[in-house]
Amino acid sequence: MGEMSRLSESASEYAHFVFFNQYEEEGFDEFVDYVLPAMNAEELRREQGPYSTLVTVNYEGHGLVLTSG
Repeated sequence: MGEMSRLSESASEYAHFVFFNQYEEEGFDEFVDYVLPAMNAEELRREQGPYSTLVTVNYEGHGLVLTSG
């Protein structure tokens, strides 16, 4: 879990944040693989565009889009 040491989390009563320190676009899949279980979110769709990857997730009934770039 050495790579995960680049992740830090912050939470309050109303929000939960996951920060990927020293983010590099090549690490986007690693970030998504960590964030989805941490948020208890479900991946709905993944699209590879010309400049970035878009991951659509279901989080507590809300649609969120994570982007690599």
